[in-house]
Amino acid sequence: MPLKTLLVLLITLPLFAVQIRDRLEVEEVLKPTLYEVALKVESFAKDEWVLLNTLTAVDNGVKTLSLPYEGGYFWIKPVKVPDRITQTYRLEGFKGVVRYTFFLKNPKDSKRIFELFKNISENYPITYTVQWERWAVPPKVYKRETEKLKEELLIKAKRRAEIYGKELGKNCSLRSITFSTITPGGVYKNSVVSPKREKVRIKVSADVVFSCN
Repeated sequence: MPLKTLLVLLITLPLFAVQIRDRLEVEEVLKPTLYEVALKVESFAKDEWVLLNTLTAVDNGVKTLSLPYEGGYFWIKPVKVPDRITQTYRLEGFKGVVRYTFFLKNPKDSKRIFELFKNISENYPITYTVQWERWAVPPKVYKRETEKLKEELLIKAKRRAEIYGKELGKNCSLRSITFSTITPGGVYKNSVVSPKREKVRIKVSADVVFSCN
């Protein structure tokens, strides 16, 4: 197998050791089984306790849906504005943010989510934004398949070391390997039309360094 011109050969004298840098890739196509809906909720109040009660009401409402989700962590910060008279900053109130990502088996359940947040917004001072709707691979499946691809790359890298050794007439071994994963973005869409259920492509690449003596 001829060496690719893009490989970088670094010859170190006087040992004549050769370092070969290469990049390997593997990928897998998976069928998404979960429908994700991600929302961002924001609120403002003069009093911190009022804001906390509002966000708690949102969180309690989400729990009544009995749908699997991640998130629900409150982020609260004081809002200060400059005061021209005192030349200092005056406390205007408090801003709160909380995010939720729902994992649905049936996209039709998203209607329940939107109805809930609409009702909450009519009774509490909140605004909510749908950040995305998409078909996705379950997190556990994605992690498992990614680890499998890394193992496949490691085997591929060791085989490549043997090939380079034969080409150069040297003993080549794997010196280092750095993995990088391209996270599938899925299909994002904020509209009344549900995103199509398209397959997700997981790709893992590795920057590899071989040492040949």
